[in-house]
Amino acid sequence: MKAWLLDRIGEGLDILRLADAPDPQPAVGEVVLRMQFASLNPADRYLAEKLYPAKP
Repeated sequence: MKAWLLDRIGEGLDILRLADAPDPQPAVGEVVLRMQFASLNPADRYLAEKLYPAKP
């Protein structure tokens, strides 16, 4: 699967990268859903730039 990866916070969107990631494996009592599309939101940018108002 593809995933947006942010290796470090506080360095802006320049280090955000789209990369291959392993498919998640569900634990007992969990399910994995297939997603066709996902978006980045303003909160993702705030986190990348270390401007998020709450500690993650």
